[in-house]
Amino acid sequence: MNEAAVLPASLDQAASAGDGGADSLTAFNQTLLDISTLLGLQAEQTTGTPITFQESSNSQEQNQPLSTPSPLAQTVPDEQTDDPATPIFSLEALQREKEVLAKELEIKVKELADHNKLKERNRILEQAAAQYKLSDRKRRNEAISLQKQVAELKEAAAKGGPEPPSVQNDLSHIETEYAQFRIAAEQTQSTLEADIARLQKELQIITQTATTLKAQLHETNSRNNDLSSKLQHVTSDVQRLESAKAASEKGWKTKLEAWKAQNKKLEASRDEMRDLASTAKREKEESEKGWKTKLDACKVQNKKLEASRDEMRDLASAARREKEESEERAKRVEEDLRAQVRKLEAIVKELRDGKGEDRSSAGAGGVVSEKQLAKLRKENESLKKQKVKLRKENESLKKQKRVLQDTITKQLVKLQERERSEDSSSDE
Repeated sequence: MNEAAVLPASLDQAASAGDGGADSLTAFNQTLLDISTLLGLQAEQTTGTPITFQESSNSQEQNQPLSTPSPLAQTVPDEQTDDPATPIFSLEALQREKEVLAKELEIKVKELADHNKLKERNRILEQAAAQYKLSDRKRRNEAISLQKQVAELKEAAAKGGPEPPSVQNDLSHIETEYAQFRIAAEQTQSTLEADIARLQKELQIITQTATTLKAQLHETNSRNNDLSSKLQHVTSDVQRLESAKAASEKGWKTKLEAWKAQNKKLEASRDEMRDLASTAKREKEESEKGWKTKLDACKVQNKKLEASRDEMRDLASAARREKEESEERAKRVEEDLRAQVRKLEAIVKELRDGKGEDRSSAGAGGVVSEKQLAKLRKENESLKKQKVKLRKENESLKKQKRVLQDTITKQLVKLQERERSEDSSSDE
């Protein structure tokens, strides 16, 4: 009886598991019911009085005798016989049954623990999925911002205006990286001093490379001279074209195209500078060789920038000359118009006062004077319209001049900043 009442510790664990579900609780109740049945049959054998038990589930059958005996107990029919069979009960079989039940309950508890682990793992995976969604949204926002920057670059290139703030931020970021690179170069100066002995062995190779570079530099100088002569011819041709277009007052379109081409050249030079900067960084990470070649490339780029700056200045001077010529021409036209207006006013006054020769005569003579007066009035109106048109054109030329001056000033400031940065890099 005492052995049948002893339960393993896994029973309490199975009963206290909160996330096991209805199946585990039903199995636990059935196990208790089987053990109670065995104990009740043993008590009935010893005392002769049946014992009733209450199910731990939510059924409405209470205080009823258990009618299903355990498979371990053998019973006889209910009929009264001369030799009634008594149940043959084995404590060893009961002990084995308890051990089997304990193992089953331990397996159930382990399954419950695994289920809880799976739930925790599922929660962790859901958190990771949420974090991935946030990072994916962040990457999409970054892609959208990059698309906006590309659109701003295209719009600026199409309009020929100043660079957008995003490009200026990129340039400032490149300048910051370059300052960091300078600090790192100063820190590695001691290491470079230790490598002097090794670099002396490579002096012969560097000397040969320098000879080749000098030859290339000579060829580059000759090409630059040819380009300078061609540039002078092109400049003279451009001046002639501008003078012809100023006479026809339609040269601003060609200037705008020239500014667009110059803007494309500046963008190409900016891309070249970025490529050179990335190449220099990559070569520095791989090895600290080839700095002389980079310096020569920077010098060539500096010459290109100087040539583009001179071209910008020539365009600015041409624009100023054109503006001055247009202003002088407008002044002359305005003076001519004023003189013609004064003459017309004098003629009209003479006609009104009757000082004309045809005014004193009657009949046909009076009719001719009125026609002349109407003609003079029409000419006066047309001259006034021409004067208004010339004033509008002068205002538009002034606006174009201001826009060109602002653009030239901004481009010159950028070129000066690049020259200063290149001078500092060449000093290093």
